[in-house]
Amino acid sequence: MRQYKNAEIALQEERQQLPNLKFQIGQLHRDRQGLEAKLKSQHKEIEEVKRDLDINLSEFLGEEAVGKDKAMTFQLTFKQARKQLCSHKRCHMGSLA
Repeated sequence: MRQYKNAEIALQEERQQLPNLKFQIGQLHRDRQGLEAKLKSQHKEIEEVKRDLDINLSEFLGEEAVGKDKAMTFQLTFKQARKQLCSHKRCHMGSLA
């Protein structure tokens, strides 16, 4: 009989803890939902940063290509002008001799 009373008291104590445990479970579910929403938001932000990075990188590479083309055009023009200047000097030197 004594064991039965002890078991009954233990059962009542456990039942008294149930509302608190149910509240804790509910709070954990709410916390989880909040964290999942935050994670989703952070993933969106990461995608926006990646998209901005891709756009900026593309613009930079385009500007770099234009700069290289301009430098190459300048070098070719400079070489041609130098060639013409040298050939023009030779012509005058040849007529002076």
